[in-house]
Amino acid sequence: MASVSKLTEESLDRFNEMANSSVSYPTRKMSNRASSVSSHESSMTATTQRTFQRREPRGGLKFSPLKRFSMAALSTIMSRRMSFAGMSQSSKGKQPKPVKQENTYKMGPDDGTKFSPVKVESVMNLVLQQYLENESYTPGTSRNLATVLADVIKNRVKELNYSRYKIVSHVYIGQTDNNTLEVASRCLWDQGNDSFATATYTNETLFAVATVYGVYFE
Repeated sequence: MASVSKLTEESLDRFNEMANSSVSYPTRKMSNRASSVSSHESSMTATTQRTFQRREPRGGLKFSPLKRFSMAALSTIMSRRMSFAGMSQSSKGKQPKPVKQENTYKMGPDDGTKFSPVKVESVMNLVLQQYLENESYTPGTSRNLATVLADVIKNRVKELNYSRYKIVSHVYIGQTDNNTLEVASRCLWDQGNDSFATATYTNETLFAVATVYGVYFE
């Protein structure tokens, strides 16, 4: 009986030692796991703080990372975009549309609107006298003066209201120093409706020859 009691005591002691040793291991594992979890959480918070610090604006304004635009701000932005789009469309819509004119089927000028060489010649003589009466010939200024006279004569003839006529004006200016000038022209036109007029002017230093063509446009 003594041996049996010793055996049971020894077995109890071993059992207690094994129980104590088995309980100690899980506590170590849990402690290690808790420490790893805490270190992981601390690293995550550090990284998130760094990322938020990097995303801060340069102008000094600091916004929280969880801040969002309000509905009023979004509506304001959308209204501005819509207003700009409306302005662009309205500006495009203001462009004038090309006017389409119907054919008149007229093969000749109306009564009283036919090109009159007599009236045109009187206008040309008046313009040449007004512009060249006190002028003297110089190569530089005479070139520009011929261009100006051609434009003035063309505009004066247009004021005679020859509708559906194309007006072509030519002016030549030369020096009166025993010089001669021969001007020739050839046109393909309608002899019944198209015509021309010629005028000349001369003073002590220069002479001018002006020609105007009136071509009916069907």
